[in-house]
Amino acid sequence: MNIINKISKNHQKNIYIALCIINLIFIINTSHRIIASNIYYSLTLIILGVIFFYGYISKINSIISLSISSFIISLLFVDLMTYRMTSWYFHQVPNEIINIILDTNPDEINSNFFFSTKEIIGLLIIACNFLFILIGKRDSKFQLRHFYIFIILFVSLLIAFKPLGLALKEINKGLSELKKNAQIIKDKKNFKWDSKSTINDKQTVVLFLGETNRGDYLHFNGYPKNTTPNLDKENLVSFKNTISQGAYTLVSTPMILSRKGVYDNGLFNETSIISAYKEAGYETWYVSYLSKSHIGDNEINLIANEADHYVVSDVNVNTLEKILNNKSKKKLIVYKTIGSHYLYHTRYPSNYDVFKPSFNEKTYSTPSLKDKDKLENSYANSELFSVDKQISDFINVLKNTDGLAYLSFISDHGTAIYDDGKSLYGGNAKGNYNIAHFFWFNDLYHKQHPELIQKLSINKDKKITSECFVDTSLELSFIESKIKKGCSLLNDKFIEKQRLVKNGKVYDFDQDL
Repeated sequence: MNIINKISKNHQKNIYIALCIINLIFIINTSHRIIASNIYYSLTLIILGVIFFYGYISKINSIISLSISSFIISLLFVDLMTYRMTSWYFHQVPNEIINIILDTNPDEINSNFFFSTKEIIGLLIIACNFLFILIGKRDSKFQLRHFYIFIILFVSLLIAFKPLGLALKEINKGLSELKKNAQIIKDKKNFKWDSKSTINDKQTVVLFLGETNRGDYLHFNGYPKNTTPNLDKENLVSFKNTISQGAYTLVSTPMILSRKGVYDNGLFNETSIISAYKEAGYETWYVSYLSKSHIGDNEINLIANEADHYVVSDVNVNTLEKILNNKSKKKLIVYKTIGSHYLYHTRYPSNYDVFKPSFNEKTYSTPSLKDKDKLENSYANSELFSVDKQISDFINVLKNTDGLAYLSFISDHGTAIYDDGKSLYGGNAKGNYNIAHFFWFNDLYHKQHPELIQKLSINKDKKITSECFVDTSLELSFIESKIKKGCSLLNDKFIEKQRLVKNGKVYDFDQDL
């Protein structure tokens, strides 16, 4: 203890100066990519420099200085980590990031929870700061005027540090929308599709919501590696030029399952097609790998709770068979999977590690552009399992189901795999919108309604978005409703139009990206 006190007494100011320099280097290296305005960036560094200068005056103020610096670096650390995991900085859309965390199961969190080199450095700097704060000698007299100056400087820093201001602004905006959201939820409950079934036949509809499944990595869509050996044998109608209108689950899924569009912000005041099926006499199931949640007003959670039954299960035929044994005449079964979500190599068992070189649990490290081949192969392996294996298993069960049956597969979004040489998983790259989208019909459906399948097939090469899913699904299920989204793939005069996507702002996919 005497040694610590001696070092602290004789070298505290030198240690403080060294820590100040290290803190500033880290902040400069990190924040120049985060702080949007050069003016704010320069002002932030000037104020921090002044705070460090005042910290040199007395040991007490040096402790305050490093506490303030640790606070700033902690914010940068959170920004770095959320950007790596979600492709958003925390200060940009904190409410969205919080919802993503709430919508994520422990396995997904664990697979993404690791520290990058820069994050580790940030944590070490914070640790050194606090070590200095703990062992620093406090034998100088406290001067009130210095305290007032620190308060003024700290408030100025909060104003100048733009990421913090943006985060507080977004959080305040989110709080102000709580009452609005409560009213929207009431409106959703009162919304009616006024839908009805036009046939009395026994029907089974499986709506398979893929996760991060790209269509251009499927062999039956032209991908050179055979990622779909089982599904190649099936008579599928695949829309290989489909894109999602959102690059993230919480954005894209409501636009797939409801009439919500790219210009609709916040919660949507209508229910999803699950309620349309219920009104038409279907018993409905929502099967998900996620536990049922009632946290907040997560829009996907609201949609899931429209179903008659919520089943927690991974993708397996046992759960499907159990539901099919239910005595209801008309069934809608919505499946939500973990699919090919990053990290790709964790989404399939070892016997599906077919395409190599690839990553595995032992060889994986934070990837870069040089790992593109490994990432692509790992992703192709995940498609082999999460699309070909799982869907072909479902099809084999549905083939033996009585009555009309069809399965529709649509992924919530795609994933960037360095297609543009810089983007992985997140961001606004085209790969994040590329999705798998296809249909399968049982023999009875082919026999009794070949004209509908023919109409569907006419448009399979068209450039479309996920906005066509609602109307198409209802028509294929023989459900009539005056409420339409205005885009059906059964329209034999379907005309391609501008494909809009939403990622903060609204973009023209074919022109802007």
